[in-house]
Amino acid sequence: MGMNETIGYALKALAVAHGVDASQLNDDTSDIIMAIAGADAFSNGVSIASPDADQDFWGTKTSDMQTGLTVANGAITGTLTKLTTGSLVDVWGEGYFIALKFTKSNSKITSIKVGMNPSVSSGLVELDEDMMGVFKVTDKDAQRFEMLASDGKLELATFFDLSGLTLST
Repeated sequence: MGMNETIGYALKALAVAHGVDASQLNDDTSDIIMAIAGADAFSNGVSIASPDADQDFWGTKTSDMQTGLTVANGAITGTLTKLTTGSLVDVWGEGYFIALKFTKSNSKITSIKVGMNPSVSSGLVELDEDMMGVFKVTDKDAQRFEMLASDGKLELATFFDLSGLTLST
């Protein structure tokens, strides 16, 4: 392995250690360095949690959708309850939904887009001023939750594993 290949490999490993999704990296060292810089600039800039249990989302309370939800170490875990009635079901169909609340602590972040990857239809959506959202989980083992934070120049994509969710009926 030549010197340039070794440096490229080391930079990719460093980027992954900083939370960058390896599938988004190419072999251009300057792109890898920018990805690391973005990860450092935005680290701990947005926290994600479950909204209050009585928070209402289009007629459905958080506690009717989920219990014991935690977001830590790149994973979202807890129990989701299958919804069969209500406004969410009227629009998106029966299934499992996850409610999340986002808190921005880094003033450099100007845009936060969130969503399931892959998504049923909407892809990533920009968070509005309430910084909360509801997302349909169709396959906890194949989907990941994605958050894309931007300062207008750099973007950092963060992915969260959903395979630890428990689906109850």
